[in-house]
Amino acid sequence: MMLIKKIFLLTSLFFLFHSINFSQKNQEIRAVWIATNHRLDWPPPTFDIEVQKKSLIEIFDSIKSKNLNTIYFQVRSNGTVLFNSSFEPCSFYIDGKGNLPYDPLQFAIQEAHKRGIEIHAWLNVVQVFAGGELDILNNPDHIVKRKPDWIIEYQENEMKSYWLNPAIPEVREYISDLIKELVKNYNVDGIHLDYIRYPGRNFNDDSLFNIYGKGLSKDNWRRKNITDLIELINKKIKSVKPYVKLGATPIGIYKNHSGMSGWEGYNDVYQDAREWLKRGLLDYIVPQVYWSIENNFEVITREWVNNSFGKNVIIGIGAFKDDIKSKIEKMIEYTRTIGAQGFAIFRYSSIKDYKFQNFLDNKTSTVNRKEQDENEIFEPVNFSLMNSNFLKPVLIKKSKDNFDVIIFSETEDEVMLKGSNDTDEEIIITTKIKSGKNLIELKSDLSRYKEILLIFLSSNKMMKLKM
Repeated sequence: MMLIKKIFLLTSLFFLFHSINFSQKNQEIRAVWIATNHRLDWPPPTFDIEVQKKSLIEIFDSIKSKNLNTIYFQVRSNGTVLFNSSFEPCSFYIDGKGNLPYDPLQFAIQEAHKRGIEIHAWLNVVQVFAGGELDILNNPDHIVKRKPDWIIEYQENEMKSYWLNPAIPEVREYISDLIKELVKNYNVDGIHLDYIRYPGRNFNDDSLFNIYGKGLSKDNWRRKNITDLIELINKKIKSVKPYVKLGATPIGIYKNHSGMSGWEGYNDVYQDAREWLKRGLLDYIVPQVYWSIENNFEVITREWVNNSFGKNVIIGIGAFKDDIKSKIEKMIEYTRTIGAQGFAIFRYSSIKDYKFQNFLDNKTSTVNRKEQDENEIFEPVNFSLMNSNFLKPVLIKKSKDNFDVIIFSETEDEVMLKGSNDTDEEIIITTKIKSGKNLIELKSDLSRYKEILLIFLSSNKMMKLKM
């Protein structure tokens, strides 16, 4: 009888587990950028906290009503941030003084997840200042003032901008550590890299090239610096939370060719986006294909999808342009016909009053957060459908310092158990598992942890365990 009950329990868990869709690969991403630089979308021009919060709630409600399911929320621009950071000063937009009377990113995460919407922290990575808000630049805590030897001062068309120099190893460490801290402290669904490039071609970095060039051409060396930076960011965030997605938004044209011409990512700003995808440094990419349907949109979009190397390609659509906004439905349909993973709209204010016709059925790709909690699944939208045919793992307490973890898997994998509480996370064990039943014996008091997290490292899955 006991055996029959156990079989029934495991069978029930199996069907319960498979009744929820965990695959982002099979879901259409319907994303929108919320720009905070220069207060373009948010926050409003006031230091009233309640007005700021109300405004963001209204934006998120609007996004939900449009059946969009992913937000790229800008948290770093002009060398300031909208979260608590030990690396950089906070934005002046919240209280006018560079303080955070509340945590904008944490508030945004809570409100997005309430609505079943993914939220990715969007960062301007290499560019650290542009524009006329000189009070920001003149702050003694600004990176331009603190580390002038790290900075490229770039002049173009009488406009001056400031960029961190990715050729400097310490710069790459600084950027990646800043992002790692963010990922460790906040429950974001992804990191979204913008301005992950050089400012252009014409600036002097000969001295650094002489030190670090190592036989490469200068162009290839610059491309390698950007790629090395992305690789380091990937390594650091995955070491903290392997399930957090890493994406980037390069300029729209990789390389010019017949029927497609413009500013090139590869040659003009040293973005070798295909190399990033080929090497698996990104989980997704959002090329900024801000051309109209009559002018190269289809050609450029198709080329990105055809060179995805198995990664998610989400097409960036420039709805801020009238000739694009008027054809947005047709563009969305085209992304579907060629097999893109979805689309992203730049930016929220451009579609604030727009009603999408393409998905009035409300079939969004997000999973209901209440359903997640009830089924003890943590961040299910990050699960891959590949290798997902396993029974739900079980944590059994045998005594105060003895626990068993039972894992059923159809494939070989490597798993990590982490214990977490309000202040920190700790790796309990990392071990390989085989296909079939696996028993992991733990001689440790797990009651000191608030949560026990099980991470499948090869297949990028994660879930909470309860005793």
